Amino acid sequence: MKFLNLLLVFFAIGMITSCGSDGDCTTSDWIGTYKLDVDSQDCSSENISLNDIVVIEAGTLTDEIDFDGIEVSVNGCSIEATDPFFGSTITAELDGNQITVSGLGCTGTYIRQ
Repeated sequence: MKFLNLLLVFFAIGMITSCGSDGDCTTSDWIGTYKLDVDSQDCSSENISLNDIVVIEAGTLTDEIDFDGIEVSVNGCSIEATDPFFGSTITAELDGNQITVSGLGCTGTYIRQ
């Protein structure tokens, strides 16, 4: 189950879907350490949960972010990806200092520290 939680967070951060205005976010807007707002977490099963902390760093290329070794292309304030292990779509949105994540049966909001 720990693997599922970690996988969810890896891909969720990489799949940011939309913020207030399309294309206004740059890669540097994503970089930071984010803490889960535990009151926002909503999972379909008690066996899965989101990680408490997410760290986003600059990726190898200028249009990528790195989340614990996973390179994800950034195109504005949103990213969407398909989980290669489960085939589920995971999305996330950057809105100011918050990232909202949805996928693999969980949703939640992370706040930049």
